[in-house]
Amino acid sequence: MPVVPDAQDRSIAYAHQALALDSNLAEAYVVLAARLLYTDWDFAASERYLKRAMDLNPNLAIAHYHFGWFMMAGNNVDEAIAEFKRTIEIDPINPFYTYNLGGLYAWIGRYEEALTEARKSLELNPNYPPGLHVLGKAYAGLGRYDEAIEAHKKGLAISPGGEHRLGIAYALSGQRDKALEIAAGLEKINNKWSTWGLSEIYAVLGENDKAIYWIEEAFKRRLDFVPWFNYNTYFEPLYDDPRFQEIIQRLNLPE
Repeated sequence: MPVVPDAQDRSIAYAHQALALDSNLAEAYVVLAARLLYTDWDFAASERYLKRAMDLNPNLAIAHYHFGWFMMAGNNVDEAIAEFKRTIEIDPINPFYTYNLGGLYAWIGRYEEALTEARKSLELNPNYPPGLHVLGKAYAGLGRYDEAIEAHKKGLAISPGGEHRLGIAYALSGQRDKALEIAAGLEKINNKWSTWGLSEIYAVLGENDKAIYWIEEAFKRRLDFVPWFNYNTYFEPLYDDPRFQEIIQRLNLPE
């Protein structure tokens, strides 16, 4: 029985077909660039396609979104923020772009700014789960743990999944048993995205060996955001761990 390609493989095939018919389709270059950036980790090729897309259509918000994450992969924080702000300028009523800027701020530990952007995304859509996630992460980073837990619980009630975010809030608030209970549930699921959540929970709990194990699992499964683990504040306890640095070095991140 032939193997049916997954949705991502089909989208890549369609993008190549579209470019064969018209080499000036900016959206098709973005599709190819996203695959190269998040799955193949071919940063140079992704950069070329994204720049081509933005040359063809400077007002294509999704191209600036991906280019922002490309810049962040090289630790070019100011440039990444500028790209994400550009997406909001282009598409100001889309909560995705506002939440994403907040997510970057939370990722690098700028929690007050993350809180501001999370609130903006929720003004656009009060029941937007990603906005609630960033809201919870920002609250937790600011030590407002009860509000963080409430935000994460609300997000999970709307859209199940991402339970690790609540687990991290529990861990940061000192509720170790509740954090470990969520981690145990994620270990039973053991899917691609649970690897990320488990690595974060265990890193926050100070369980460095377990955190490294799940980071390695995330790498093996080519989790989308592995190239950005090096800038995740939850992994600060691991930054000087040779095992963590060896994983990061395998990525050959852009400069």
